[in-house]
Amino acid sequence: MIELIIVAILCLCMGSFLNVVIIRTPLIQKKLEINYIEETYNVKVKESDKVDKISISFPNSKCNRCDRKLAKWMNIPLISYIILLGRCYFCKKTISKQYPTVELLTSATGTITYYTYGPTITFLSVFLLAMLFIVIAYIDINNYVIYADHESILLGSLITVTALINSDKFIYIGITYLSLALTIYIIEKIIIFIKKKETTIIGSGDFWLLAFGIGYTFNDIELGIKYLQIISISAVALYFILQRKDGKIPLIPSLSLGFMYVLTTQ
Repeated sequence: MIELIIVAILCLCMGSFLNVVIIRTPLIQKKLEINYIEETYNVKVKESDKVDKISISFPNSKCNRCDRKLAKWMNIPLISYIILLGRCYFCKKTISKQYPTVELLTSATGTITYYTYGPTITFLSVFLLAMLFIVIAYIDINNYVIYADHESILLGSLITVTALINSDKFIYIGITYLSLALTIYIIEKIIIFIKKKETTIIGSGDFWLLAFGIGYTFNDIELGIKYLQIISISAVALYFILQRKDGKIPLIPSLSLGFMYVLTTQ
């Protein structure tokens, strides 16, 4: 019991770090895009000064509303949010619920994964995959994008975890991949024929996650049904929670949740 509490606290701290990654990664990507434009076309982009020195470790954390730097006691995972009653110490404006949510989600995921696999390499691999899921899921929610480097890391992580847990699944994943690829290709061609314009019904990151998820449940109908139920229910819930005007639903959060369920219950 004490061991699980220690794991939960450590994972809570990791959740705080993931919040930094989630917030700053889009800014770092923007910085890279601006640098490319400036170097390629020899021009000065107006926004370059705002993102010039941003990295995961720099600058220190600050309020997104008033830009005041936060003291160390204001950055204690979850506790600071509770002490401050969810408001900035300086400007009194509301702190995004993303911060405590990511911290709690990371803590819960890490604890459940540790309980499932124990102090093993498999636990470490699955938890690292879970943290990657959380990062790309929130970036997908906030920006509707999966960056190319994240996609490569995601694919590598999925392969590593599969090799550690059950390498036989690669056969089913391969069958699923080919079947899904053919099905999606046909559907897209039909839509293009009807609408007379290019279209993409699923992103490559979404596709890989779906292929691995179905591949894992290929020979377990009951688990497969639960997996698809989790994806469907969470996607609908996310639609109503976000209430986006364009009606778009980021799929990575639902696919990630479904896959983690499979990994921790199979």
